[in-house]
Amino acid sequence: MVSSLPNPGCPLSLNRLGDNKPSSQYPKPHQNEQQLDYRVISLKICSDISNYIKLSLIYTVNPMFKPLVECLMMRPGYNDGKRSNGWRAHSHKCRTLPIVLIITLVLTASPALVLGALHAPLSQQVKANPVGAASPRHQVADGPPGVVDYGNTYPFNTSQVLGNAVINTLTTPSGDTFLIQLVGVLNTGGDHYYLVEEYLALNQTQNAGYAYTLADTLLNLSAYPSHLSSHYISGLGGLRNTPNGVAYTYTYTASGHLTTPFEYTPSIRVQSTLEGTQVDFQATLTEMSPQLTLFQSELDTVIISEPHQSTPTITVGGHNPVNQNVLEIVLNTPTQGTQPTNVEGYLQLFYGDQRGFAPVPEAQSSGADVAGSLPGLHVYPLYNQTAPVALVSSQLTGFTTLWPLNHTTIVLTAQRGLTLGINTTSVNLSRGAYQIPQYTGEGFIENTIRLTPEGGAQEVTLSAPGVIQPEVGYRGVFLGWNHTLKAGTLKLNLSKQYTVSEAYQPQYLLTEIYLAQPNQTPIGKNYEWVNAGANTTVRLPTMIYEGSYVRFLFVGATLNQTQINASEFEVKLVEPTTLYAYYAKQFLIAFVGSHREYYSRLDEWANASQQVNISLPLYIRDGQYARLAFQSYTLGNQTETNLELQLTVTAPVNVTLNYTQQYQLNFTGAYSQYYYAYSAWYNQGENYSVTIPQTLMVNTTFRIVYDNATINKNTTTTQAHFTGTASTPIIIQLTLTPQYLVVINAPNTHIHAFYNRSQTISVQAPYYSGNIFKLDVFREWVGTLNTTSTQLTLNVNGPIHETAVYTRTYIRLLLIMVSIGAILAATLTIYLKSRTSRPI
Repeated sequence: MVSSLPNPGCPLSLNRLGDNKPSSQYPKPHQNEQQLDYRVISLKICSDISNYIKLSLIYTVNPMFKPLVECLMMRPGYNDGKRSNGWRAHSHKCRTLPIVLIITLVLTASPALVLGALHAPLSQQVKANPVGAASPRHQVADGPPGVVDYGNTYPFNTSQVLGNAVINTLTTPSGDTFLIQLVGVLNTGGDHYYLVEEYLALNQTQNAGYAYTLADTLLNLSAYPSHLSSHYISGLGGLRNTPNGVAYTYTYTASGHLTTPFEYTPSIRVQSTLEGTQVDFQATLTEMSPQLTLFQSELDTVIISEPHQSTPTITVGGHNPVNQNVLEIVLNTPTQGTQPTNVEGYLQLFYGDQRGFAPVPEAQSSGADVAGSLPGLHVYPLYNQTAPVALVSSQLTGFTTLWPLNHTTIVLTAQRGLTLGINTTSVNLSRGAYQIPQYTGEGFIENTIRLTPEGGAQEVTLSAPGVIQPEVGYRGVFLGWNHTLKAGTLKLNLSKQYTVSEAYQPQYLLTEIYLAQPNQTPIGKNYEWVNAGANTTVRLPTMIYEGSYVRFLFVGATLNQTQINASEFEVKLVEPTTLYAYYAKQFLIAFVGSHREYYSRLDEWANASQQVNISLPLYIRDGQYARLAFQSYTLGNQTETNLELQLTVTAPVNVTLNYTQQYQLNFTGAYSQYYYAYSAWYNQGENYSVTIPQTLMVNTTFRIVYDNATINKNTTTTQAHFTGTASTPIIIQLTLTPQYLVVINAPNTHIHAFYNRSQTISVQAPYYSGNIFKLDVFREWVGTLNTTSTQLTLNVNGPIHETAVYTRTYIRLLLIMVSIGAILAATLTIYLKSRTSRPI
């Protein structure tokens, strides 16, 4: 079982962007921009297990992650103004972090290793569920194999997730895609949910390397489709329509190739900023033999500026209204029914809290939370108290660990006479030293030795050299006494017969000669001993450097007149063999100038005599509100102002770039998104002038009133006209008052005006209303708020329209008629009485 703690002799490895990374492997521009962020730190965890895939997922919450970040802070070293490899960690602040969940796997039937729940990028596979909509959960066996956290009992949240995958062996059928995906559920406040994903996609090429892309995706899961629009989403990528709705995606396509073994570390971090929720997608991709960092950078930064946000979190377990809350590491493939030839590795899953790192409480070795499966693959869970392990394989077999072996030829030293038996032959020996031959000319012999003392007890010594090399290109390696005791010297106190066996492993020398095409000029060689008759993996260097500006790229090899296109392959030798590897010469096209630290990301390698077409980016990002704008380039004595560069490479090339520093004038604060139309870019030293309206009508019932502004967190003013000189980004934080239209109609009140948000309005409607002939009785208020009370009190949080409704009555007319009738009746009565009372 794997220990739950890191190997004390294998400290955490801290890497800084730019260390050990050839310029050709820096990420290429996305369209016309470059996002450069040198604040990325990657965490590598050492392990005593080799030849497997290592995949870890670490969660951190903000209070806990701060000391971890302090632990990983680095300081650069400099050499003549250039970044050197002298980065070092503040190790005195670090503390040992327990590794609490390790998942070990051997894979032979799946072209996709996935951190997450998807067969393909989530924008193509996951359908957004409105808040409250049901999303059926699948049984454990329904999905692809992996480790899943359903989180039904222990819900919690984190601000960062990080995965780590180490793949030593991977062979996929031609045309298949191999995916490693990190997926989480982001909540930006209330019922605003997004699926966030970062993934590495691999497609095998003809030389057995892999063309690869790095990408990140954002998909809305809540009932606010307008929030996933250009008004609220900004980043290096863009929006596109998918079968499941609009998704944000950024894809970086590498120009080189990836070979195994390699390590991929994606991470997603969320935080709250003045602009809204900031989602940082970071990635590290490294080939491990030889050590070569292909990518180590912030892949993309996405700003979500939707309204009504709070502290963003990534869901770890529990329940939420969108029913997308599992955390999982699984194996999958976009193309069902195909299988890779071989995948080797294991998975790890963690979360972080204030106490450190711990395994996800409800992690299971099971399928993902989506339908589908991979044929032939099974999960074999192994557990201990602190380190649950999941083995995944189509044909689970025992792991063979190749320990360092000690090889010997035997020398027997006797103090007095004894009988020596070798296999079926015995011989009596007197005192002295004797050599026991182990090589016959046809191969090494595995012997069983019997020692019988004569004349009482005595000390006998058997000595075996670690290696016997009877001829050039051929040697034997000692396997040990009884195949267990590896010591070269075995001292025995013999008083009776003793039997011991010994053996040597035959090996052949594999000579690798590296030749540069087309003249077959030798550029290096390597020697490797290979066990005779056994399958051995040969890994040729994919690149050989000759200084900083010239290198040789692997193009193929020949072994025993057989053409080989892969740099990694298996051989079975029956004699000493020479392998010839062929390399194409390449020169570096370096972009230089006053902003070399940014231009180096554009550096490119090209084959000798190759014609190269290069499209320069119109803009290179220099942070969130700064960029470099293209002006011209100079090649030799010629200066051009277009973005297209064509040249034939016959030697290393320096291209001098001329870019102008630009700064953005932008607005922040609540409701500032309505003022983005007034944002603009200005050259360094250029005067800027911008006027915003005092009142901005958003629509007929909603408007925004300007109160004041704070410029670059220093100067506060109530003026709506801003001027100055651009020497840094101009960030204007606006203080705005939202107002809504209020319309109230009553017999005694008529309101048609805009009121501030959260302002309280009180109106008293008369109980009676009418004229001299009719008397209407109040019935209710109808509109935004329905109430039968004559007293109407409203808190303005949106447009308001209220009308007092009355019930019509004619009580006054009836009373008048009754009164008139009574008067008439009384008058008639008096009249009649006066008539009857007269004398006749």
